[in-house]
Amino acid sequence: MKILITTDTYAPSVNGVVTSIRSLCAALSSLGHEVRILTLAPKAERSYQEDNVYYLRSFRCAVYPDARLTIAFRDPLLRKIEEWSPDIIHSQTEFSAFFCARHLARRLGIPLVHTYHTLYEDYTCYFSPSKTIGAQAIRSFTRLVSRSVTVLCAPSVKVQQTLMRYRVHAPISVLPTGIDLSRFGHALPAQKREALLHGLDLPQDAQVILSLGRIAEEKNYDVLLQNVAPVLRERENTYFLVVGDGPYREELEKQVDFLGLRDKVRFSGMVAPGDVPAYYMLGDVFVCASTSETQGLTYLEAMASGLPQVVQKDDCLLGVVNDGENGFQYTSPEECANRLRTLLDDDAYRGMLSENAKAGAHSFGMEVFGERAESCYRALLSSAVPARSAVLCE
Repeated sequence: MKILITTDTYAPSVNGVVTSIRSLCAALSSLGHEVRILTLAPKAERSYQEDNVYYLRSFRCAVYPDARLTIAFRDPLLRKIEEWSPDIIHSQTEFSAFFCARHLARRLGIPLVHTYHTLYEDYTCYFSPSKTIGAQAIRSFTRLVSRSVTVLCAPSVKVQQTLMRYRVHAPISVLPTGIDLSRFGHALPAQKREALLHGLDLPQDAQVILSLGRIAEEKNYDVLLQNVAPVLRERENTYFLVVGDGPYREELEKQVDFLGLRDKVRFSGMVAPGDVPAYYMLGDVFVCASTSETQGLTYLEAMASGLPQVVQKDDCLLGVVNDGENGFQYTSPEECANRLRTLLDDDAYRGMLSENAKAGAHSFGMEVFGERAESCYRALLSSAVPARSAVLCE
């Protein structure tokens, strides 16, 4: 098959959507399909093609950091895509690139699959002074988007339930994103481990509570810091390592100082994607307090790295983090602290959960992801109904 993937954000940006797209491209390519990407150029001047990626000229949008838009809906680059003649289009974002995808799907008479990656109700602070009005706008906009697609893909049951609550106009298929398991879980050479710990000013025998991801307000890092603070204060050799960067980092560092934890918290800053697996291997326990995730690829990466997890209870974690098996989902700050104490105090128990985590990660591999997407596409292409009709793909 010829498959066009459309997205407003792509490499070198680092986020969950980009990671999902790259995994999907790699998985589909390994199955023998021809995959190309349509995205927005990092500068406004021109549209161009590099290898299998088409870049539409675009401009910055102040709604969210790094957001871009395009109005190049009649660009000759779209004509080149029509000439390539994809069999199916899979859009990954709801804005400029989506409307290009809709235009192309209608012109070519082919199915348009769309993955709903982001629960925008958790991001209303970026575009609306009223959370209620913002949420209503999001529901209306999502229904509008759903009218144009053949199938909506949800990365998790949580997203599926949200879309059903929105009363969308398209059938919904759950399609969890997969990760490249081969990148994670490899023991760090002693010299590299020593160098990383030294660079972070951490003792070589430190116990490390690890969080990794974009430091943004909606990720609840302030809550997470307060949850781990009691454990940090009472344990001399335990530290909290925050890997990543983002617009909320400055505020979070102020809170670290306010709580008197500057000597117990480390910020790595942004790390290169190729170095991310090594940072997971520095951790003893993975923690997260976000409830804005649609699936949360960092949970899967932590599992593949053998990290037991102590994370805020959330519907996106159904079947991912199982209490007492590969980690714990907590519902209160006290429970979070107690679960951390249990894991940090018992090496044997922590080791057992670590092995369970590695084993459980296999069902979220990139290969499984590609096969599920391929099955969805084939079902749509074999359907006798017109491409723009609603076809349920299970």
